[in-house]
Amino acid sequence: MPVRVQRRRSKGWRMPGGAKYVGRGTLYGNPYRVARTRRELDAGDPTVVASPQEAVARYCEWLTTPWGQYVGDCARRLLRGHDLACWCPLGQACHADVLLRIANRSMWDEED
Repeated sequence: MPVRVQRRRSKGWRMPGGAKYVGRGTLYGNPYRVARTRRELDAGDPTVVASPQEAVARYCEWLTTPWGQYVGDCARRLLRGHDLACWCPLGQACHADVLLRIANRSMWDEED
């Protein structure tokens, strides 16, 4: 079953074979990012949010827009069966978990 992988910059780390990077700079990157400071959060940028959970919730809402639906369709076709890599720490809310669910829905539904 495909899983989420945390990308790292540590010496010698390699992305697992067949894994796909879905972070910023790709079609699948989350347009919402977590603020590093209160000032950044209060600056009024609608794409800056307070927590990883909020970023994932907003990403799920965004997937219902026309562009988001296109991204979801691409995920179903191109990411199915692949591990997905992002910079988010494992155990923290991450949009890659949403993409895993979308891309592999029928695989998981058969298990449930």
